[in-house]
Amino acid sequence: MNSFLTRVHIYFKRDFLNYYIRFGNAKYKKRITSQEAFEYYSIGEIFGYIRWEANEYGTQSWRFVVLQACDISTKIYKIAGINPGAKVLVDISGKDRIYKFFNLLDEIESIGIDLFDVAPWYWEQVNARINSSFPPLPYKISHHKAWLLERETLRGSAK
Repeated sequence: MNSFLTRVHIYFKRDFLNYYIRFGNAKYKKRITSQEAFEYYSIGEIFGYIRWEANEYGTQSWRFVVLQACDISTKIYKIAGINPGAKVLVDISGKDRIYKFFNLLDEIESIGIDLFDVAPWYWEQVNARINSSFPPLPYKISHHKAWLLERETLRGSAK
């Protein structure tokens, strides 16, 4: 069994920094201090990571990425706080786009679907549409059922 894990840096400094996981199914978590921790994700796991930074004048940067943990045999991208890197499914920055994305997350959760279980191809569509100033297409139960069947088929062929 491959034990390769993706490490995610979690950090909070009141009024200045907040790096946190919005959703994900971590294999385990390691607390360093009351303000800092690491979460570890297995290959294939999808998670949402937010990096918010401010100074005395207000928000300086706000970025939301949805990532898929991979091993080094996959093309991965280096993202601050993610070691060694991950496959980027969504990369959104800016207040208005992130608020639209939060609304979408709420819609998906309202139909009873865990965000870490949403199809990777759906996240990629969301990324393209939001970053092109188009509204994302809704994620429906029928999409989710199709993804679960696809994922099960892919797992079966990997054995």
